[in-house]
This record gives sequence, structure tokens and C-alpha cells, in this order.
Amino acid sequence: NNKTFLSNLVELKTGEGKSGVLAACTTILALLDVEVYVACYSKHLSDRDYHAFEFMFEAFGIQDMVQYGTFATICENILNSEGSARGLVTKVLLGEGGQTGDAIAKRVRKDAVRAVALVIDEVDMFFNKSFYG
Repeated sequence: NNKTFLSNLVELKTGEGKSGVLAACTTILALLDVEVYVACYSKHLSDRDYHAFEFMFEAFGIQDMVQYGTFATICENILNSEGSARGLVTKVLLGEGGQTGDAIAKRVRKDAVRAVALVIDEVDMFFNKSFYG
């Protein structure tokens, strides 16, 4: 899988159809077998946009490849994708379950064969001093 995507930043002003553009880009990426996370600072906006285009994701059969959420929710879901991050760290530190940190890392790397894209809605909020620093 030799897909290479360049990082891009696009500005759309209020009323220029940002939600539709994000949904279209998300759909194209998912159709290219890329797992897509669409992050926004607001749960309300994220839920609204996902539900507005959910029919399209389902029509293309990509709903399992697309996740909308807040920055915090998406980060938490990624961190906990192999189980509770806290629980895994505790098991490694205590030597429980026969899994060393190296064994878990190898399993995660082996399973991570799909490309992943992060699409950020309201990128100015992401680079805000209170969030990114």
C-alpha cells in the first residue's frame, strides 16, 4: 500500500459549505481505504455534521471507516483502540497477562495496516493557545 497524501490546509469562510466539503473529502478518503477521523472542538457541531451526512456514508458503505468527534473523544478512542490504555499500562508494569510492552507494540504495529487521515474542522480552534499551545 503505497498511498501518499500531502498535508493540506484549506480555508472556507462561513456559509461556503465547509460541512459538505469535509464530508465529501472524508468519503473520498474512506473509499480509498483510509480510516478518517473528523475532529472538531464542539460535540454539537460534530454530531450535527455526522448526522447530516450519515446517509452518504451508509450509501457508500464506509460508515465504519469514518469517525466524527471532538479532539478529546477522537484521541481517547485512538488511545483505547486496543483496550483501556490505563489497563494495558498497568498490566505491562505489573507483568500481568503475560504481555510485555514489546509484545503489545508488535501486535499494534502488525494490525495497523490501514492508512489514517485526520480532518480538522475549525482548525483555528485547534491552533488556539488554550488547546495546542
